Amino acid sequence: MESLHHFIDVSKEFFLDLGPLGLFLLALIESSVFIVPPDTLLILLVLSTPSAGLFLALICTVGSTLGGILGYGIGYYGGRPVLGMIISDEKLEKVSNLYDKYGVWAVAIAGFSPLPYKVFTISSGLFKLNLVVFTIASFLSRGARFFLVAIFLMIFGKSILDNLQLIIIAGSVALVTGVIVYFIYMNKVSKKKATIN
Repeated sequence: MESLHHFIDVSKEFFLDLGPLGLFLLALIESSVFIVPPDTLLILLVLSTPSAGLFLALICTVGSTLGGILGYGIGYYGGRPVLGMIISDEKLEKVSNLYDKYGVWAVAIAGFSPLPYKVFTISSGLFKLNLVVFTIASFLSRGARFFLVAIFLMIFGKSILDNLQLIIIAGSVALVTGVIVYFIYMNKVSKKKATIN
């Protein structure tokens, strides 16, 4: 466990030294193969240059979206064996159920929430989700997350750090609740139409 923390710290320092380019590269590879979330680097860079916050959030969003497409390709061509190296069969079954039930919304929820995004980018390729729809969902959900982080840091500075994770979790819960309510509503509408016909 200590070696993992050391690896994460060294990785952050390496990418931090590269500045915005490092942020882009970290966001790119984290969405498909890497374990260090880009949020940590985004936070450090925004705190050091608050005026560049929105630009940094955009860099992070674009990098993460492109990395998501790379993850999609890994899942599309590598299939279940590749995903099996990242998560257990039991968790893969849960992800599969999420896709069956919510489709692209599973990507949107994972993109915004603290869930491991790479699992969903690779799964999207594995389950042959429409690539255009996947890319749009990735861009919007990752953008919402990174811009939210940047804007809060620009407004409140370091004082918001203790509550940032809670804000993202609260936003994720609100998003999941909204999606569930939407699906329940659409299900009722389709049942009503079926009864009328």
